Amino acid sequence: MIKIDEEQLIDDLLATSIEFGSANKDFLQREYNNFIVLNHSLAYNSGKIIIGEKDILKKTSHKKSFEKYNLQSQREFLCKLRDNQELLKSIAKHLNRFSRKIKFENCCFLDSVKSFNENDFKDIILSYFRTYGDKYYRIVKSYFDNNRIQTDSEMFEEGLGGYFVPLIWLYSGYIFSKYSKYNTLTAASIVHELGHAIDSELFLFPQQKKIPLHDDLFLEIPSIAFEVGFYDYLKSQKIDYNGGLVLANNRVATLIYEFKRIRQALLSKELYLYENGVAENEEGLNYNLRVDVIYGLGYYFGFHLSEIRKNNPKEFLELLNYLMTMRKEISLEDAIEKTGFNREDFINGRYIKPRIKEDCLELKRRYKVD
Repeated sequence: MIKIDEEQLIDDLLATSIEFGSANKDFLQREYNNFIVLNHSLAYNSGKIIIGEKDILKKTSHKKSFEKYNLQSQREFLCKLRDNQELLKSIAKHLNRFSRKIKFENCCFLDSVKSFNENDFKDIILSYFRTYGDKYYRIVKSYFDNNRIQTDSEMFEEGLGGYFVPLIWLYSGYIFSKYSKYNTLTAASIVHELGHAIDSELFLFPQQKKIPLHDDLFLEIPSIAFEVGFYDYLKSQKIDYNGGLVLANNRVATLIYEFKRIRQALLSKELYLYENGVAENEEGLNYNLRVDVIYGLGYYFGFHLSEIRKNNPKEFLELLNYLMTMRKEISLEDAIEKTGFNREDFINGRYIKPRIKEDCLELKRRYKVD
């Protein structure tokens, strides 16, 4: 198991709390031993760290301002849904038709992915990020060198495969993965979270921009772009061809499912969105619409960006940096235009359909799926 430096984590949490109040180190250690749950949204957006149900910091006005801030974020998120509802519904409609036409199946053979020893496991991740250049490689390597990654962890919310905990005051963070085996599934989980680390260290932290995580439609695009690129890397370098196919196929299934739910919600006569992102409509639908939107868009853009990287890695990095740095100033329409793809072709999935179809057919052949 790759483990974090527990003492360093406690010290980092203590240092982070100094800005907003005092914290007791013995209390932190005790709570850590009982599996701390770090609420990174609160930690990032308001500078507060929540451990379990207890606030380790002094009661200050920050909590009240955070509540107001959340309501504002909710309104902004709803406005973005309203402004982009036709675009989102169109993408969902085309994805649904295409998946039925090719008889898409989620060939979820995750137990067939390849396993490695610990050293090779680390080397695969490091060698992948080295393909992006020294700047990205150094950030990723620092997380391994400083023991800021842990596998087989329970320190994140239920339902998540991994978790990045940003500590803005330290310009760094911690990465947790629930997976325990040194295989490509665990590696992909860590690669995704390292994408968040890169996004934070290159953009969010240095510029000190207070970007609401709640209404940021581009939140998952950087991390997913690196994740999808990793699937391509597994295949092109013959590290785990089958694993790359299976994991990418699994993410396409997620993409299709999320846009299906987005369309269901946006076709509602009445739609209620609560602070935690959960949406309800008059027909009793109840699910986290915010998660569907940010991950759905993340994977949709991620698969498109991977096609750009195959043909022009330099253009890919320039575009990715643009999407990270301009995320609060541009609309979805602006982002699509910047990719250079024809708008209608982007919406109907023309650029990624061949890859999805080819991968699906190959998986069915390899695993003898009717």
